[in-house]
Amino acid sequence: MSGAPEQSKLSPAGENRPRQSAGVQADRHDVRVDDSVRAQLSFLSEIIGCLPAGVTVQDEQGNFIFVNDAAAAQFNTLASDIVETASDTAFRSRELNDRRHLVADVLQSGRSRTIEEFIRTELAAKVYLTTHKPLQISNRRLLLSSSVDLSQQKAVEEELFRCAYYDELTGLPTRRVIERRANSLIRVDGSSARFAL
Repeated sequence: MSGAPEQSKLSPAGENRPRQSAGVQADRHDVRVDDSVRAQLSFLSEIIGCLPAGVTVQDEQGNFIFVNDAAAAQFNTLASDIVETASDTAFRSRELNDRRHLVADVLQSGRSRTIEEFIRTELAAKVYLTTHKPLQISNRRLLLSSSVDLSQQKAVEEELFRCAYYDELTGLPTRRVIERRANSLIRVDGSSARFAL
């Protein structure tokens, strides 16, 4: 980067107008930058827009100030619709509302949180591994979230589990499942417990 920005000033939430840039929806801030910094920011914006992982950034009020196309696709909506929705307006998606309410907890704890999110849309139900990381940039507390689709991996795991522990013809538990359950009952209830099989 050649030269530092003259002044970095972020306008308060609600005064920003969204803009679409190379698959990324982000709010606009009054930031003075020279041409080389502007080119680098544009380059990074395009790269993040092309990532297969969903990337969002939220402010302290839970407003989405940055959403790439992969994140918008998770919720089967447009990035601009997510960014333009005010913090006092509920989303149609329960999962987006959950994300909005999660911000305060993660920012208050100051620690990253990784969770599995089950997101159901009109098109499909999918499982995402999502990491929420608190950030402080230009005196703003933000939440960076990135999500990766685990749906295929979960389907394979479930199939392997069914093959290992359930009879393919009858659908009943195999001997291994019955032995584990019986041994578990014996351990929990002690040797004096009685049960029939």
